[in-house]
Amino acid sequence: MVSFIVEAAQQVLEKQGQAGFNTNAIAEVTGFIYESEQLVVTAKVSGNFPGSPVQLRYFFTLIDSKIAKLL
Repeated sequence: MVSFIVEAAQQVLEKQGQAGFNTNAIAEVTGFIYESEQLVVTAKVSGNFPGSPVQLRYFFTLIDSKIAKLL
């Protein structure tokens, strides 16, 4: 189950990288922590922007094993 959620998180990160900015951002999941209904995904984001690459943490709220909210 957790691997499916991490794959879904990867898709969310990729879509964010394509959201109207010409940064050619690529997100690579480097780790995750899953507790209760909270998933924290760490990703290395690199691209055509100042400071690249950066490590970002994304916080997902899970309900019934589905992503309900990206914080």
